[in-house]
Amino acid sequence: MAWSRPNLEYDRPKYLQDNDIAPLTWLNACPTTYRMEPLIEGTTGAHFLEAALATGRLFVESTSNPPLQPGPGMETGYEWQRLAGDQHWQLVRKELPPQVAILNTAPPQYLDSEEHRIGPVRNSLSPEISKLLEECPPLTDEQLQEALPDLTPLLEKAGAPLPESFQAPEVIEPHPTPILQLYSIHYPDPDTQTPMLLARLLFNYQDYQVAYAEQEPRVLQQTPEGPVLIIRDEDQEADFLHSGLPGFQFAGILADQFGEAFVPQLPGSALMDFTLPSCEAWLDFIAYQLPQLHAEGWQIEMDASFDLPVVDVDQIQGRLRPDDDQLGWFDVEVGIDYNGNTIDLIPLLQQALAYLSEQSFEAHFSAENLPETLWLHNSETLIRVPSDRIKPLAQILLSLVGRKTNKLRLPRLDAAQVMGHTRANWDTSDDIRALSEKLTDFQALRPITPPKDLQADLRHYQQEGLNWLQFLREFGLGGILADDMGLGKTLQTLACVMEEKSAGRLIAPALVVCPTTLIANWESEAQKFTPGLKRLVIYGNRRKPLFGQIQEADLVITSYPLLPRDIEQHKSQVYSFAFFDEAQYLKNPGTTLAKAARKLPAENRIALTGTPMENHLGELWSLFDLVLPGYLGDQKSFREAYRKPIEETGDSNRQAELSRRVRPFMLRRTKDQVTPELPHKTEIIRHVDLNREQRDLYETVRASMDQRIRQLLAEKGAARSQIDILDALLKLRQICCHPALLRSDTNASSAKLEYLLGMITELLEEGRRIILFSQFTSMLALIEKVLEASGIPFEKLTGQTRDRATPVKRFQNGDSPVFLISLKAGGTGLNLTAADCVIHYDPWWNPAVEQQATDRAWRIGQDKPVFVYRLIAEGTVEERIQALQARKSQLADGLYGNSDTFGSALTAEDIKVLFEK
Repeated sequence: MAWSRPNLEYDRPKYLQDNDIAPLTWLNACPTTYRMEPLIEGTTGAHFLEAALATGRLFVESTSNPPLQPGPGMETGYEWQRLAGDQHWQLVRKELPPQVAILNTAPPQYLDSEEHRIGPVRNSLSPEISKLLEECPPLTDEQLQEALPDLTPLLEKAGAPLPESFQAPEVIEPHPTPILQLYSIHYPDPDTQTPMLLARLLFNYQDYQVAYAEQEPRVLQQTPEGPVLIIRDEDQEADFLHSGLPGFQFAGILADQFGEAFVPQLPGSALMDFTLPSCEAWLDFIAYQLPQLHAEGWQIEMDASFDLPVVDVDQIQGRLRPDDDQLGWFDVEVGIDYNGNTIDLIPLLQQALAYLSEQSFEAHFSAENLPETLWLHNSETLIRVPSDRIKPLAQILLSLVGRKTNKLRLPRLDAAQVMGHTRANWDTSDDIRALSEKLTDFQALRPITPPKDLQADLRHYQQEGLNWLQFLREFGLGGILADDMGLGKTLQTLACVMEEKSAGRLIAPALVVCPTTLIANWESEAQKFTPGLKRLVIYGNRRKPLFGQIQEADLVITSYPLLPRDIEQHKSQVYSFAFFDEAQYLKNPGTTLAKAARKLPAENRIALTGTPMENHLGELWSLFDLVLPGYLGDQKSFREAYRKPIEETGDSNRQAELSRRVRPFMLRRTKDQVTPELPHKTEIIRHVDLNREQRDLYETVRASMDQRIRQLLAEKGAARSQIDILDALLKLRQICCHPALLRSDTNASSAKLEYLLGMITELLEEGRRIILFSQFTSMLALIEKVLEASGIPFEKLTGQTRDRATPVKRFQNGDSPVFLISLKAGGTGLNLTAADCVIHYDPWWNPAVEQQATDRAWRIGQDKPVFVYRLIAEGTVEERIQALQARKSQLADGLYGNSDTFGSALTAEDIKVLFEK
């Protein structure tokens, strides 16, 4: 075919037809040979053939032959052939009829010169790939096995299956795990005693090992099961080498270090292994880096030939000596005896811990993160110490990382705990040894005979509480008495003070700080149980002269609101004890009240609360910082060490560490544990469906709030959106209780209120006596109207109630069968054992608050089974609140030691769930 190439746009010959323009244009676009002959190839060639076929005047060789016609698709491809007398495979195109030629177009087409047809080639490859395959050289079995990962996609497209007699290898994908083999080779010179220490780096690919020294990116291994092809991740291997073995050099290039005569005698396999330039560098590596490599997943193999001087710690010697410069502090020495000398372990520990802490990926590196074995060393000796023998000491030293200290000094309490939990032979004074022994197992306390002037018989757990309080007094410590409501924390406190007076130790009075509503209760309980104590109540506008009488009293009682106002007068006094009742009032350390409490001059500080932690662990820190300042560190270090790991990631190790640390100084007993004589308590959840009008209102508010809250969370985050979030949740909770709480002018009814009335009527018919709690005083007002309309007698107590004693007395005497109480005003400080039924009309966020309210009825003195009902609006935020309560209970249970896990803090995702439909 030879056509001229005129300029078809400006000089068109008259003999050309209209349908000739397209093929000639494409032909003009085709590349040419050096003879200016067009090459029919690529996509341009394919377009030309298509256009030329359409004219019906495309011929092969001569116009005397029939014109070419479109033909059907033709199967073609490649196949492997074994070369005769050879061990090689050759890739060749499948044999085609002699009259068929494959055109190098894209897509490729065939030309059948006998049938005069042109058609597509099926399962075809691009011309470039076809050219590559045709240029593939002969390959041995091993070469084909190594190249197979690259060839397979091409062979599949080319329709070229592997030969039946060929065994394809198992291909191992690149996910290496480093292996470090440590061994040593002795010098040929017999006078040289020190061996050459070596490290061989290998990588494990799915149980197949490859030495770093092997240079090939692909390694073919023949196994009994067949060939295995390992595709190495060279970048990952290099990362392991550079990050894990900094400072190492190839053994084969250290001629200057080990001598020209020696290096050539290294086994060939060792020339590409690694070593360090000195014994001290090896000691550093073994002590500090090797444990970190193990923790990062490296497999460490230490050959028997690996020769370093290692000392296994048998007996640790410890000394605690009072610091001459700082009263109440101790100098700590810890060491081992080796070859007649004492090796001081503390600087070696500090050195090792500083390195491990710096290299750790943990947000807060603690003793729980230590490897099983801790390697220490001086310039000559490697010391192997089991970590569990020194964890408390290590934890103390970790808190000092970064500080320059010439010696270790600890406060009395920490020194005693280090002694108690570090297995060593300790040389110290008798009083610190006694404290250490009691702190190690504080339950084995010396029993205290109750004072004769105590007008009460202590129950067994109250006796234990007295023993514990006296233990704290004896060693000058503070603590948290965290018994459940109703277990007699007041009585235990009074017994402790009475014991001090009976023993002649009450040189200074004890101070009780409590909520205003409990002042009368403390005075009456003291009069009842300890009439021998001289009481002084500091309260009222004319209290100033009373401060002059403090040192004449045995027991001084004041209130939280007055404490900040009177703190200067209290600071001029001396108290033997400072007891903080309902100490959750002090859970925010930044308040004026909490700051005033910390300024009180008292030898012992005791917090009394059934809920030492209501919402988060920061509240626990606040109480401990009050009763044992500094024991849990400062607020920032506590947050990093405990709050974040426990609340955000559920770190069980950190949970156990915190529980172990606070255990001796927080005594908590629940009713279930210590009062099996209490009647059974049954808790029942009643789900209530909102009526249609109430549901429509709820959904309207929820949908609008959902969109708004999500936008706030995205823009400001959860912490900065608290006010808006709580306001939105308040509206939803109000609708669940009664639409009138949100819109006072509405005539809508409340499904929950209607259910409540029927429930109360039924319970009263059964002879029940009912306490009903609600967070909303406005809801109590609505319930009050319904009860009045139904002729049901009731009592009511809210924050506006001045005379609290009268309604309590009337209910306890049976004058009224129903008692309406606001959760905040009556959740604590009341004894309502006349009730055998408790109804929580609306759920509150904090389960501990609800439990305290329930304990108004289910407490010592109750002789009837108690039924607790919770009314929950189904499909609403109230169900989400229940789930949140469960998580907070889990957090508290973990702290008290009743659970294996901690829950999480409230997150932005939790908030979003609260507003979901």
